[in-house]
Amino acid sequence: MYNVEKAEKLVKDDVKEIFVLLTHLHADHASGLGLFAQWCYLVKHRQPIFVSDVRLRSDIVEDMRATGVDKDFFKFVSIHSDNNLYVFDSLEIKKKEQDVLRKELASCIIKIIPTKHVENLANKCFGFMLNVNGKKIVYTGDTNTLEPFANKLYDVDEFYCDMSWKYKSDAHLYWPEQKKKLLELARKCNIYFMHIDDVELAVKEIDSLPLQLVHIDFKDLV
Repeated sequence: MYNVEKAEKLVKDDVKEIFVLLTHLHADHASGLGLFAQWCYLVKHRQPIFVSDVRLRSDIVEDMRATGVDKDFFKFVSIHSDNNLYVFDSLEIKKKEQDVLRKELASCIIKIIPTKHVENLANKCFGFMLNVNGKKIVYTGDTNTLEPFANKLYDVDEFYCDMSWKYKSDAHLYWPEQKKKLLELARKCNIYFMHIDDVELAVKEIDSLPLQLVHIDFKDLV
């Protein structure tokens, strides 16, 4: 119920469209999709629009089916990461809606960026380059490499980067190994760290450095 309470604060009655950008389908990122779709449709009388790379489409649709979420409760837009072609299923989105949605998506999603996270999700993990309120933002999602993102930051305002501080693994970036590179990148844009495994250690490590941690306080959403 706590997540529903957060959704209530995010989805206001005057919101026209609800877009959900999906980086990958690990449970800590996507386990609430079905409940969210049901809540949007049954409570807010809106169909959320799930957006991701075309390679996640069948997995998402199957997950909705397996958890009993009616296909009418949501829409799905696939993006081909090689050319940002927006693909609509005629069963999900009526043709007359497609031009409007394509324009809205193109105004905020600049590029979808394939990345690497874990072996069992090979070719199914993505970051995004976005236009948010006039700012160009790159968001890594979960990643174990900076390579797909580093060369895209030359004219970016903010870079949101997955980072582990205490535990080294093959699934996430590890601060001791990435510190030098990130300090170089910080000359190009503002960098914010997320998916942090030890906040206290992270705060200590970046003290006096030109780097920041993401902080979201849902109490501030009114």
